Amino acid sequence: MSPYATLCNTAATLRFITNHPLCRKEPLQGVKRWLAWQIAARLAPGPVAFDFVEPARLFACSGLTGASGNLYVGMQEFEDMAFAIHMLRPGDLFCDVGANVGAYTILASAVSGARSVAFEPVSSTYAWLLQNIRLNGVADKVVARHEAVGAEIGTVRITSNLDTVNHVLSSPSYSPRA
Repeated sequence: MSPYATLCNTAATLRFITNHPLCRKEPLQGVKRWLAWQIAARLAPGPVAFDFVEPARLFACSGLTGASGNLYVGMQEFEDMAFAIHMLRPGDLFCDVGANVGAYTILASAVSGARSVAFEPVSSTYAWLLQNIRLNGVADKVVARHEAVGAEIGTVRITSNLDTVNHVLSSPSYSPRA
């Protein structure tokens, strides 16, 4: 990545943090968490577990923006995450399609007490999903599926190196199954 692109990404991240609903009153706290993570992610020998929404925790490591954004601001996608926490009740069923590292699954099952089915097709991200399920002790409430969800049964190719923006690749190799 060019120095200019890095600077633009950093500026966008800092704007996101300082404008986030959970950081508006004390934006420097979010910036401090971001800065501390930038240092820790380079020094830590492996993943780091951090407090998420009480009583939940998540693992983070360098390159996992699906987790680290929550570390910076509390709940990265504030409105959607708050909605899930407040609407779900123990025993409800929550489906997390494209679960990534499982932030929504953990909110649904560890915080709200709902049962969850989490679908994550990317192998490396699925491994983080499983680790976050174990970290929070919610394996009895979560069914994790290492597969994609779509309109048809078939096989698709998916990017695996784009973190939270992995996506299905359009290609002639798609082959629906009967």
